[in-house]
Amino acid sequence: MPEPRMSLIDSIKKKYPQTPISVMRQAIFDHQSGGTDFTRNKTLIQSALRQSGYDALADKMAQCSPSNRCKSPYCDSCQRSLFGRQRRKSDEFLWHPYRHDETKARENLFFVTILHELIPFDLPDDTLIRFPLTKVKTAIAEARTHLKAIRRTFKDRINLIGAFELEVVSGLLVCLHPVKGQVLAEMSGSQIELQDKFILLHSHFVVDLSEFPPDPLSGDLAVDQFKARLKKSWPAKKQIDVSPLYLKKPVHESLNRLADYPLKFPIKYYYRWNGAFEENQIDLDGKKQNLARNHEMDVMAQMISGVSELGMNALYIRLGVSKASIDKSKKRDAKADAFFRKVGPPRDLD
Repeated sequence: MPEPRMSLIDSIKKKYPQTPISVMRQAIFDHQSGGTDFTRNKTLIQSALRQSGYDALADKMAQCSPSNRCKSPYCDSCQRSLFGRQRRKSDEFLWHPYRHDETKARENLFFVTILHELIPFDLPDDTLIRFPLTKVKTAIAEARTHLKAIRRTFKDRINLIGAFELEVVSGLLVCLHPVKGQVLAEMSGSQIELQDKFILLHSHFVVDLSEFPPDPLSGDLAVDQFKARLKKSWPAKKQIDVSPLYLKKPVHESLNRLADYPLKFPIKYYYRWNGAFEENQIDLDGKKQNLARNHEMDVMAQMISGVSELGMNALYIRLGVSKASIDKSKKRDAKADAFFRKVGPPRDLD
């Protein structure tokens, strides 16, 4: 006899037994009104901009072409260009020094995520919401200052390449995910309500620790010292994460994916944590259903216009990327190439 069909609300209740029934109903409404795909709709983006009075920006995106790029990270074509530039930078400083030795790359390269600050939207009145440009600039500047100070602790001998990411977070997400809710509530310093909306400033970058030796006294590896130093600046639980490169992918492919990762610029809310896609889904009649929805039109417009005004250069993290380090990297590459031309590739790459 077939099992009885499970309703959407029963599915949510089974997955999140501690969630209040009012939150579940809100989740169902969001799910049904927002659709289940994760693609970005160019027409929807332009419509959101026009509704909020950003006609010039909407026209610029509509007229984007190979000869006249809009340069918005919310434009799929221009976003691919961003991916390419970031991948080339990653190749130059992270991949090329290790292209003959993947084992050494995995020992020295780590992927880092830091949750920096939860920034509320500006609310001029009950009907308006505004991108908090000044607050975002200040938060990025403070985070960058901390990262530079950490790099000085390591005698400027580590390279960091990645970017800051701005993600819109709703109070609903906090309620649906007790773990994420606890972390974000601790960061905000106050109770988060269901209707609240924030910008979560966080960063993703790859760090190269190859030139920093283990501590001679404690024996701690460079990565352990790096984690300890990060925790001094960002002490909240789960506020930092330092992980090795993807084990099931070649190093170069891993670095390419990680170079793209902070440049997503989504226009949907995501109810997931730690990158586990399954946590963003529930079972309904034997099919996976995504709990996600588009940003509200005014929120979408504010994020697109705000990021445009902020500029991509404000979001990149490229510490240790200088002309001197480029020259040093090229000399090291030339020596490695000359050596392997003489003796051939390492055995494990045959």
